[in-house]
Amino acid sequence: MIVPKITAEQVEAILKTLPTKKGEKRTFVNPRSHASHFRPPTNGMTQKTASAWLGIILTLLFVLCVAVQFAHCTEPATEYINPNTYILGSLSQGSADSTRTIVQIRPYNTPLVYTNNLVFCGDVAYMFRGKTGALLIVYRSVAHRLVEDLACHDLVAVFEVKP
Repeated sequence: MIVPKITAEQVEAILKTLPTKKGEKRTFVNPRSHASHFRPPTNGMTQKTASAWLGIILTLLFVLCVAVQFAHCTEPATEYINPNTYILGSLSQGSADSTRTIVQIRPYNTPLVYTNNLVFCGDVAYMFRGKTGALLIVYRSVAHRLVEDLACHDLVAVFEVKP
């Protein structure tokens, strides 16, 4: 069987005679054209549109990941730091005036030659009066003021430890 050759103009003329749906365009794609055999159906979406949607989705995923990372950093730290320092020992020496109290402590379980000198703000000698033996001294770790170029700590309490 011999098929006569038909030109593209003849195909267009035939397509115009066929009934079409309202708004539908009839176009002719040459079946012998190499590119027409490998062109996938687009279903109305062009390559530009697909690329744009892919870019939008990837951007939204990136923004979501960044937002999740920042959300983890917004909770305040609940760590509590003890502002006090404790020392257990016996009172070796002490002196006081109206601006500062200096005490020399021999800490528990250290050699006899080892001593700690502590400077407390104000006259706090009354907190040491009448207390002998092992003492537990509680004071603020951070020195708050300078008294005659010496950093002084705020004394919180002095406890006498009974054996």
